[in-house]
Amino acid sequence: MKNSNIDNRDMQTLKKLKRSEEMRYFVYILTFICFFLVISVNQEVIVKSWSQEDKEIDPSEIPDEKPEGMSEEDWWQLKAKKPLPYDKGPSTIDISNYTKEIQDIYTKVYTPKCSKCHTIARAINAPYALPDEWMSYIKKMMKKPGSGINPKAAKSIYKFCVYDSEIRKKDLIAKKLAEKKQADNK
Repeated sequence: MKNSNIDNRDMQTLKKLKRSEEMRYFVYILTFICFFLVISVNQEVIVKSWSQEDKEIDPSEIPDEKPEGMSEEDWWQLKAKKPLPYDKGPSTIDISNYTKEIQDIYTKVYTPKCSKCHTIARAINAPYALPDEWMSYIKKMMKKPGSGINPKAAKSIYKFCVYDSEIRKKDLIAKKLAEKKQADNK
């Protein structure tokens, strides 16, 4: 009889140990799931906060790599918020002496499209002046997700940029052409 009591107690203890071990695994798994959810929710909050257009973003907060869960379009728009030297220049152009067609392109196409992802000052003060530079740059911008620059808009933007460069960037054009000529003579 005594032996069966010991066996019964041993069995109960073993069952309790087994339950506590199962419980410990359950707690580990639950902790892991909670940790994963907290990270996911925090990342979602971060992604949403970065994609808010009204929010002023400290450039040091913008990561070098696209955060997981962020769309390509939001990532490009976020990256475009990192300031460049061109962002510090003027943000308007006096187009009062430009042709009516060029004025319309400036107000209806150039300004809305070229300020969608970055400041309009960046586009206005870009270091490009030659037609082939503008062509290359506009093609690059067309490929950016969310730019909204279709082929028709690209042609208009190109037309404006070349015209504007001939008016505002005469010295830069002359300098670049001289550099090109010098490079060709080597």
